Parts: sequence; structure tokens; C-alpha cells
Amino acid sequence: MYKDELIGLHQLLYHICKLLQDNGVSLDDFQEYMSLEISPHHIHKRKEEHKCAVLLLSKCISKALAEHYIMPKALPKSFDTLAQRCKKEAQKAIPKS
Repeated sequence: MYKDELIGLHQLLYHICKLLQDNGVSLDDFQEYMSLEISPHHIHKRKEEHKCAVLLLSKCISKALAEHYIMPKALPKSFDTLAQRCKKEAQKAIPKS
């Protein structure tokens, strides 16, 4: 996936996050994503950082949906596994000074 496509996906998931918050889902459900301090507007961030943000936001959204709506409980765990793997890969890609 190209970086601009990934940023577009990040933007879509961000809007879903805001929609869920407008419908009563707590901001606390998205604290893990918020701690990354990467938003779709940060186009200068590396592709790997946006990829991690997309996976983590997907995990937070699926977890919120599983808690507040009808959705399989295993889905957030799958996204968590992918997000953790992505974080490790992104940390390896950062050049050491």
C-alpha cells in the first residue's frame, strides 16, 4: 500500500473513531492510539508510523465495538497482535544514531 493510501485509510478510521465518540464511546477506549501522537494530518511521518497507527486504531475501534455493540470479541486481539508486530518492525527500521 502506498503512503497516501495508508493516510487515507488512517483518515477514514479516525472519522469512525470520532463518530463512535459522538455516540457515547469513551475517549479512554482510544488512549493507546492517542499516545502515539500520530494523526492522519501528520503527512511528514514515516509510512511505518502511519501503518502502526492504522493497526492500533483498528484495534481500538474493534475493541470499542466489541464492548459497546455486537461484534466478535476475538477481533481486537487479532489487531493487537498485528499492531505489536508492526511496532517492533518500526522500531527496528529507525536508524540508531
